[in-house]
Amino acid sequence: MKKLSFLAAALLVTGAAFAQGNTQALSQTGSGNGATVSQMGSTSSAVGTQTGNSNSLSQTQASGAMNSAAVGQLGNSNSALQDQRDGDRNVASSTQVGNSNSTIQKQHTAGGFGAADERATIVQIGNSNIGTQDQGGVENVATITSIGNSNQAFQTQGDNPAGSYRSTASIYQVGGSNIARQDQKRDNHSATIEQNGSSNIAVQEQDAFGFFITPGNTAYIDQDDAGSHYARQRQIGSGNLAATYQGTSGNSSDVSQSGSNNQSLVKQNHP
Repeated sequence: MKKLSFLAAALLVTGAAFAQGNTQALSQTGSGNGATVSQMGSTSSAVGTQTGNSNSLSQTQASGAMNSAAVGQLGNSNSALQDQRDGDRNVASSTQVGNSNSTIQKQHTAGGFGAADERATIVQIGNSNIGTQDQGGVENVATITSIGNSNQAFQTQGDNPAGSYRSTASIYQVGGSNIARQDQKRDNHSATIEQNGSSNIAVQEQDAFGFFITPGNTAYIDQDDAGSHYARQRQIGSGNLAATYQGTSGNSSDVSQSGSNNQSLVKQNHP
């Protein structure tokens, strides 16, 4: 009996270790609902939709590659969490329509160079929404699009032990009084913030941990339309490029570069 129990346990463990190709679909209508989805292994997919207010949806995919997670929420005060761990080539997407919604996306692998070739996308339409993306690893892509007023977008890339390079972060905001912030660590990254409207804030931080390497990080900010924008760019390292374009009047720009062979371009009241 003990041998049979041990064999059964071994088969269960083996099956869990190589789990793959699972699919999960969720649909909830109403308010105050909550859902949690967990998947282990590779090539799995999770799709969740919620219609109503004050709903929450959590999706976790671990120990696998080429997984996909998608969230769609219609209503106000909803929240979404997408956590993809210990894998690469995973894709996470979240679309929220309404006000005061929030999405958090995490794509990380413990140790080493971290996750590679990950994709994270957030689209938020409405006011007072918050989008947050956190990626550790190499050659990842993060994109946030928000349409409305008083929205906030935050992106972090490269916070992993062995190093990070060639990742891309992009934030696109249309409306007024929006905030966008991007933080990238280590080398050869690209960060872009584009804001259309008035009284918006854009902050970019790129840190290559030293003055004697050539990371070649690129930071780009474009703020158009009514003006009264604030832009800040901070780069540490060598061989970096920072560019800021601001339209009309009443704008403010702050650029700080530490290292060698860096370049900065600022154009205010540009066409």
